[in-house]
Amino acid sequence: MRTILEKAIIPVGFLVLIGTLVSVYLAVRLNTTGSGPVYVSFAQTESDADCALLCQENVAVMIDTGAAQDAENVLAMLDENGVQKLDYLILSVGEPDHIGGVKAVTSHVSVDKVIAPYYQGESEWDETIAYLKQNKIDIWYPTHFRTLRVGEMNMVVYPGLEKKYNKTSDYSLAVLITHHKVNMLFTGDATKKRSMELEMIHWPKTDLYKVPHHGRANSRTEELMELLKPGYAVVTAPECDSVISDCAALYDTKLLFTCNTPVRFVSDGEQLKPIE
Repeated sequence: MRTILEKAIIPVGFLVLIGTLVSVYLAVRLNTTGSGPVYVSFAQTESDADCALLCQENVAVMIDTGAAQDAENVLAMLDENGVQKLDYLILSVGEPDHIGGVKAVTSHVSVDKVIAPYYQGESEWDETIAYLKQNKIDIWYPTHFRTLRVGEMNMVVYPGLEKKYNKTSDYSLAVLITHHKVNMLFTGDATKKRSMELEMIHWPKTDLYKVPHHGRANSRTEELMELLKPGYAVVTAPECDSVISDCAALYDTKLLFTCNTPVRFVSDGEQLKPIE
């Protein structure tokens, strides 16, 4: 006849086993294996186009893939950062200058998950989604804001508040990535309607702001810039509208442009610094 102690060994051992399995699952599921500095790179593009890469040790997130003509620079950026796998590929909006490099990127590195806005009717966008499905790449369409963790980066994805917009650009996903005390906001091609939605969010102090719609201003540009007062603002074009440059001067924001050269930063979790 087993003693009380012997009877207790089995359930305790079982609980330890379950706890171990849960810990392993969470480590994989939450991608918490990255540590150290976060490197942020914007690909040099030939004209207006978006592609940003955030890397920390062995985790990586890419936001948009540039236009098809930018594939060589985008793949070079992946190689320079030693990226062989993307934990997330975020397609902020289905415009050709955001998704043109999808086939090149997904052929060059493995992709765990794609995050994209849900809508149909644009031929290149529909073809891109079909291509991803044919290649069995998991796609997630957020319907409400969602927080994810990648390494030491917290990532909050904000989809549009409405199911249907008149302008494709207003489907743009906004993504806030936080590395300890450093906050970086990416806003796709948000125009007036989407910018008004973004104004409703209580944003933290913003160190890096990816200016929406390649530096084209709208009637809400000044309000959003006033809310963010970013330290750095990246324009994915050779120039921006004067409203944006005026706001940058007012808030002591340093403007950087991606058509002439790649733009790079490094975050140590305390502050964000440009890499010359």
